[in-house]
Amino acid sequence: MDRGQLHKGQLTSWQMFWLLTIGTTSTVVFVSPSDAYQILGYGGWQLILTSFIISILATLLAVKLGRRFGGSTYVGCSRQALGPTLGFIASGLLASWYTFAAAADSFLLARAMKVSLLIETPLEAIFAVGVLSVIYAVWIGVERFAMFAEVSLLVLIPLIVFLVTSPLKWVEVGNLAPVFTFPIRAYRSPGFWLAAFMLRVHAFLYMLYPSFVNQRKAATISLGAIALAGAFFAVTFAYPVMIFGMPVAKILLWPFWATIRVTRFSGFPVEKLLYFATVAWQVMGTISTSLLVYCASVCLAEMFHLKDYRVSLIMLIPVIIILTVAPRSYTDFHSYWVRAYYLLGWIATIIVPAITLLVAVVSGRRGNSGA
Repeated sequence: MDRGQLHKGQLTSWQMFWLLTIGTTSTVVFVSPSDAYQILGYGGWQLILTSFIISILATLLAVKLGRRFGGSTYVGCSRQALGPTLGFIASGLLASWYTFAAAADSFLLARAMKVSLLIETPLEAIFAVGVLSVIYAVWIGVERFAMFAEVSLLVLIPLIVFLVTSPLKWVEVGNLAPVFTFPIRAYRSPGFWLAAFMLRVHAFLYMLYPSFVNQRKAATISLGAIALAGAFFAVTFAYPVMIFGMPVAKILLWPFWATIRVTRFSGFPVEKLLYFATVAWQVMGTISTSLLVYCASVCLAEMFHLKDYRVSLIMLIPVIIILTVAPRSYTDFHSYWVRAYYLLGWIATIIVPAITLLVAVVSGRRGNSGA
């Protein structure tokens, strides 16, 4: 496969919209609500708003870079703006974040399967099946698993509607009232700004921008994905508070999962609600992880001038497996790995790209072709 044909004109606007949306929400539902509760409590809505604004600005940055350098991937943009050496380092940081994020998503997906559905199954077996699924999805190409993302909507949309409406019997809207009366304050906590890196639509754009059939719609489609992912984040934040109250929600590691599990202890007639949830997030997690691994593989392929991204995919798999099994528990993962994921995300997908664009503007550099 010719390297120049890896991206151009592969994905429709609809496919790209759902890839960006699913790739973002799959992690948000697990990690973000608990961070919002622990950092700000009822003021967590400020974290939602901040992450929304940051994601919009970062997305506009990614689109601006792509347009300035003729529809190149980030590898091409950074190489032309910063030079071969610094561009290689900048691209390497982005590839590292993709790899780390893929391992994080894989870890979350396997833990969810273990806790909710496959209790007696060894975690290693779940990891193995998940990795094989991701390898297959990436191997067949982004166009095909984009088609899978479209088809998965037939499963995801009814399940998500069902999951959101089923626990309504136990919702106490009054528990959410303090959220709207909580005063707006300036937060100087590093933890707040780290956690504000939640809606990662922009990160996918750096490698997927050339894949837009109509690149002029890239900003509109991406902002739409941010809006939907942000709304989903707001729901996952609000639901546990309305059902459990903030004091309980703050001590839950997986708040939205606990919202689903509460039906089992309250005489809810649908005993297998958690299984339905697991199916939904199994699909979302597989798509999300596959997208991250694809971006990492293409990024490395362009960095090392490989003709086929599958070569770098083969090299990446052992690294992702090691990173996936490294955390010994979800507590360790949430305490350390999530913070590292946020920090590397800030550096690799926001700070360094912003510097890249600034250097390009100041120096007057721009391009007309891909990497």
